[in-house]
Formats: sequence, structure tokens, C-alpha cells
Amino acid sequence: MLTTSFPLFKGSRSGIFVKKLVDNLPPELMISVLTPDGTAHYTPELLKYPLIRFRYAPKGWQQLAHGAGGIMAVLSQRRITCLLIPLFLISNLVTSCWYAVKTDVIHANWSINGVLAGIAGFLTRTPVVTTLRGSDVNMMSTSWMMRQFVYLSLCLSRRIVVVSASMKKSVVKEFPAHHHKVQIIHNGIDDAFYKNNNNIFVPSEIVRFL
Repeated sequence: MLTTSFPLFKGSRSGIFVKKLVDNLPPELMISVLTPDGTAHYTPELLKYPLIRFRYAPKGWQQLAHGAGGIMAVLSQRRITCLLIPLFLISNLVTSCWYAVKTDVIHANWSINGVLAGIAGFLTRTPVVTTLRGSDVNMMSTSWMMRQFVYLSLCLSRRIVVVSASMKKSVVKEFPAHHHKVQIIHNGIDDAFYKNNNNIFVPSEIVRFL
């Protein structure tokens, strides 16, 4: 699985939902997670699968991924990080190709990874499935670059997964020729959501919200 966000140390919220998705995949699957390295020291965690971090710059400069809002937010806030993009893309692609040779299916999260995974899949003849997130679809109509990422993901992937009917409608409207590739798989709900919590605060009087 290729993702630009994944927890690299205890307490990190980077891509925590991606980790939960991986943790709940069937045990019959042999999963490896490929993600960019970050600036923080990596804290090994007891995982049921390999977590592969690719380096793309000196440790202190690896600021593109794992930040709040993702890569696009980092680029808009710190323009100098644009200089890291070529190294990031090359390192990501080379590492993806290296591991794709020993893989049956590549699953990419977000459109930028869909493009890189798609190229790696083309070179190694490995099928690719890309999951588009809300940021991909929402920015598709306002960002030329994001639209190209989504388009190339559609071209290079065997299947495209979206998490809602509205997202599918938007993608199919923009790229009707690829409508047959787009599938809906809704996000799951953590079991903890349904567990009883005896510590829930119950107000003693009516609380009015606006």
C-alpha cells in the first residue's frame, strides 16, 4: 500500500485512518506499507506488516508529507519545499518499482500516489487500485495540477475507489470515458464508536446550542 500519510511515531495523527484501514484488512493478505520518511525520529511500533519509509532528502528537510492538510497544504504554506518535489517523486517511484516486482497488487492512496503507483505498475506489469480522497476530488475543479493527477490515476489504474456517491458523480462527470473504473467503497466505522462509555458527561440542565 502506497500512502503519503501514515503514523511514524507513537501519538502521531498522520494518516491514522489509513493505518486503521490496513489494520482491519483480512489476515490472509500479505501487506506492506510504503510511505515517505519524515523529520521526526521513527519510533518502531509492533505492526503485523512491514512499514517501509523512503528517504528523499536529509532528515531535517523531509517536510513534504505527514503535515496537517497533506502535501498540497505544505506546498502552499512553505513555497521553498517545492524544491523537494523532484527528489520526492523520484525516490517514491524508484522504491515503488523495487517492491512492485514482488507484489500482486498495488493499492495507492490519493491521486499523486496513484500516478506513481500507476507508472510502477506499468513498468512491472502489476495491477494498480487507487483510492481517491476528498482532497483529490474537491480540488479537481480548482487546481489544474490536481485534475491532471486524477486523470492520470484513472488512466493508469485498473480500478478507482471513492468513498461516496457524490465523489463518484464528480469524477465520472469530469472523466466520463473512465466511468467503468470507478467503484464506491464507503469508509468503515471503528468498533470503539459503538462501545458503551461510562464516562460520558450528562448535564444537569438543558444546554442550548446554536
